[in-house]
Amino acid sequence: MSRRERPRQALKRAYCGGPATTKDHVPPRSLFVRPYPANLVTVPSCFKCNQKKALDDALLRDALTSDIEAQPSKTAIAAFRPVPRSVERNRSEFARIVNSQTIRRRNLVTEAGLYLGEAFGVTLPKGRIERCLFWIVRGLYFDHQKEPFPTEVTYEVRRHPMSEFPALLSGLGSDGLPPHRIVGDVFGCTYVRGIDLRDSIWLLWFYERIVFSVITQQSSTPASPP
Repeated sequence: MSRRERPRQALKRAYCGGPATTKDHVPPRSLFVRPYPANLVTVPSCFKCNQKKALDDALLRDALTSDIEAQPSKTAIAAFRPVPRSVERNRSEFARIVNSQTIRRRNLVTEAGLYLGEAFGVTLPKGRIERCLFWIVRGLYFDHQKEPFPTEVTYEVRRHPMSEFPALLSGLGSDGLPPHRIVGDVFGCTYVRGIDLRDSIWLLWFYERIVFSVITQQSSTPASPP
């Protein structure tokens, strides 16, 4: 994320239209570790949207890098290292959410029934991760189409087990970000859209282990702004 507002008046904002004054990393840069991939996705943004998205970016990083599914990824483990420091300084919204509720234990079992041990379950505020992912969809759309995402839409986010990923990926085909957008071993995406640009299906994956779909549909009223 850029901390300084820089003059980019000739560019259109990715998230809210109008002139841009800074830039935003669409998949949050905090998900990555140095040396950063050369193809990080950035889009022009206003300072206000940049700062609003930064709050969601931090929550998304903490949630994803804490996720048990991400643990095989060395990059996810490295990206998690700043989180304890944020907790100590009371800057981690994720930690405040965790500390505000009773932690639930759950057993980890593979699809074949093999017991892997225990994990802890946390309930995030309704709609927060969904909002984080919709920010990313809007930024990717702008990067591809050079226009802000249509406003009159509703969106639905689903998380999928990794076992469903091959079928989901092949089901989307190649109509979208050709053939897929891959940024290091941290992020990948593809999408398909309908005749109406508001109708689309996005597949986003993180650390090669955590998979989400985002479905957008035309609506008579705009989606609630982030």
